[in-house]
Amino acid sequence: CTNEKGTCKALMDDSKAGVSLVLEMLRKYKDFTGVQKNGLGVLRNLAGRKIFMEAMSKTDAVQAALTALTLHDEQTGVLRSALGLLSHLMTLDWANIVSKGGVAIAVNALQKCPHSAGVQESGLRLLMEVARDPMHTQLVGSEGGVTLAIDAMCKHPLQENVQEMALVLLRKLAHSSQPPIYPDTRNKEDRVTAITPSVS
Repeated sequence: CTNEKGTCKALMDDSKAGVSLVLEMLRKYKDFTGVQKNGLGVLRNLAGRKIFMEAMSKTDAVQAALTALTLHDEQTGVLRSALGLLSHLMTLDWANIVSKGGVAIAVNALQKCPHSAGVQESGLRLLMEVARDPMHTQLVGSEGGVTLAIDAMCKHPLQENVQEMALVLLRKLAHSSQPPIYPDTRNKEDRVTAITPSVS
């Protein structure tokens, strides 16, 4: 961004036009992995700045990321960029992300690429951002948030960022005052039996 003749300088001069241009390319080349990975990567990096985040919140950036996650659900580069972008946009556009099924789509990405540390870090970060709101803690838990966090910790024991995101997510879910925070398919009688101590 120090190059006055570079793309970043042009984007900085007109955030709205720059974001619109990238989104147009993402729509036009939605089936091309390279375009999606790099286009979403541009938006993800720019979204770290308030001026761009505000510009993106008024566009279909969320939909672009969710579409990419659906169409390229096994392409780790695309998944990392899309999940990272959504994590940034959670600050201003959380309702849009949640209402469009962003949690379930993120969970699918984590399940499809369990061995990619980058995908796991980005996906867990997004779930953690969603779980910050007590209204959505249960949603993340019901989608398997606890299991995903534990699996990521087991598969990536040497990746500090993955460990951190997983632990923060678990802390958010454990803080919920409305259990259960995990999906439980057992019937009510089985659950009661499981948590009732035996009397010897």
